[in-house]
Amino acid sequence: MILFSGWILLFLKTFFVFAVAFLVLPLRKEHLLLDKRLFFSLFTVSIFLTCDLLSNSTYLWSIGPSLFSNCLIVVGLLCFAMTFVGKSNDSSIDYTFVFTVWYCGLLGVGIGFSAYLYVVILVFFVFSVKLVWTFLSAYGLETSEKTLVISAENSLVFDRVMLLFDILGVTVLDKHVERSGSFYLTLRYRSSDITQHVLLKHLLNRSDLNQIISK
Repeated sequence: MILFSGWILLFLKTFFVFAVAFLVLPLRKEHLLLDKRLFFSLFTVSIFLTCDLLSNSTYLWSIGPSLFSNCLIVVGLLCFAMTFVGKSNDSSIDYTFVFTVWYCGLLGVGIGFSAYLYVVILVFFVFSVKLVWTFLSAYGLETSEKTLVISAENSLVFDRVMLLFDILGVTVLDKHVERSGSFYLTLRYRSSDITQHVLLKHLLNRSDLNQIISK
């Protein structure tokens, strides 16, 4: 009966680890395909099961409490080695991938060794980062500030320019129009590099604009 309950507990822990890694991590999971999220989940479960096996080994525990620390170091080295190998085959792998793999490994080690205080700190940390990121995204603070100066013969053209900003969801911080021969529209705004590229591509293709200066 004790053995059976132990297997049930192991199954519940495994399911919890898989669910957390698949549904919660990475922080920007909406930008990742299903296969990568599945990889994170299976990697975390593998680390968890390995550490759970090690934690129940009487012989290994006789080595001392340094086993937990050694596993953290091994997992860290394994994560960076996997990232280095994967980077050569997939250019989409960036710092967020490195952090997520490393974090999943740490989570697996913590639950595997039943270091629940350590796990709570890890979970609290990731939710804090998620909360901060959501706040920054809501106000467009996660993107860099840019300035654009546009000149045209007719100020009515600027209304169509502002419509383009609205369509692309660009956060405009300041807008100023002045006339010095031609009409000049100065915009200070926040946008991602991809949005900036699309924005400039549309503006440069317009024939009713005289000059476009991006700062």
